[in-house]
Amino acid sequence: MEVIMMKKESIKAMVAGMVFVSAFSFCSCLESTYTRKATVKNVIEDTVIVEDEGGNVWEFFGDGFFEGDKLTLTMDNNHTDSIITDDIIKDANKIKLDK
Repeated sequence: MEVIMMKKESIKAMVAGMVFVSAFSFCSCLESTYTRKATVKNVIEDTVIVEDEGGNVWEFFGDGFFEGDKLTLTMDNNHTDSIITDDIIKDANKIKLDK
């Protein structure tokens, strides 16, 4: 009987550990992404060159973007908050202007 109780406790501890690690990983992923507003400065074939509101220039590959388009960039800081040079663009979406 004692062995069965130990196995149940071990399984409970293992499941609790897995839940904790999964939750931590999910939160860590969320903390590494942020958004920036940017304007398309140039498009050369499928390379889109944008400048964000802070004056940083970024490039990504994409279709359907034109000079002057306003974008929201979803960025990933690679878990290095103080180093902007390793940030990457995960997604770029046009901002719809009100008419």
